[in-house]
Amino acid sequence: MKPDWQTLGDKDRDAVHASMAFLHGRLAERSTIEWALRTTRNDFVKRSAILQALEFSDGRTLKEPWRTA
Repeated sequence: MKPDWQTLGDKDRDAVHASMAFLHGRLAERSTIEWALRTTRNDFVKRSAILQALEFSDGRTLKEPWRTA
């Protein structure tokens, strides 16, 4: 699910950016993986932030098994 940035309002876009900042450097932490796995289909902001974080520098350097999780 890639975010459609054109349909996001300012509030949601800011929330995605804040969530990405929170995730920076935390993708390999067990608590972060557990938090990400608890997201639901309706957690658009969280899911968008997670997917974006995985596509950028943190996600590209993430080692296994964290990348797969």
